Amino acid sequence: MSICPGCGAELNKTNFGGAMIDACPNCAGLWFDDGELSLILQGEPEAMMQMDAHFQPGASTIDGERGLKCPRCETKLTPYPFAGQSDISLDRCDECHGVWIDNGELNKMADYLREAKTDNSPIGPAPKEIEETGPIARAVNGLIDFLRFRK
Repeated sequence: MSICPGCGAELNKTNFGGAMIDACPNCAGLWFDDGELSLILQGEPEAMMQMDAHFQPGASTIDGERGLKCPRCETKLTPYPFAGQSDISLDRCDECHGVWIDNGELNKMADYLREAKTDNSPIGPAPKEIEETGPIARAVNGLIDFLRFRK
């Protein structure tokens, strides 16, 4: 049983976009185990928006206080900016490398990625979620490098 870092409710497992995501029925936060967020980021931003719309808060929301703990190993989650420079703050477990996303942050991430595709400015370093060394991560990192340096 996994407990929501945001509100303490029991997380429900659900398959979305090829990843088994843990979703909170109360605050609609989402837990991605190591590598799961990479799968989602490889898709189109519209798929991220659909996922965000699919998981809506049932009752409570996060109280705004941080100090969130990993639902897997109970290590304190570390906040970090998505894509290294955005104002979107995600929470990562430094032990098991899972990522917690508050309700609404997937929409913000999708907007950021969509804007980065149409903007001619560099999009910053690769997001921590896809800094792994596997073949999928290398392909995604190559795409990010391509987008970063296109004219």
